[in-house]
Amino acid sequence: MNDEREQRELEGRVRELEATVETLTSELVDTTERIRELEAALDAEDTADATAAPDEEAASDAWVPATEDVDGEDDAASSDAPDEKSASDRDDIIVA
Repeated sequence: MNDEREQRELEGRVRELEATVETLTSELVDTTERIRELEAALDAEDTADATAAPDEEAASDAWVPATEDVDGEDDAASSDAPDEKSASDRDDIIVA
């Protein structure tokens, strides 16, 4: 009798575990589908942003960096008198 009862308990436990696996599998499928939808929406948004702002990208590509060090670190290291700067050095500083 004891063996039959243990067998019924084990079979009941197996049914519970199978139901849990089915539920978790269904939730996983739903979650995966939702993630794909969100990724597609994000890709569409990124594509829309890229096509809506080509002028901003062109403007940033047209910017050319200064050729001299603004902080004057390179000038100070190569100059005999680091405190003295010529007028042309001050004219090259760009304030944004």
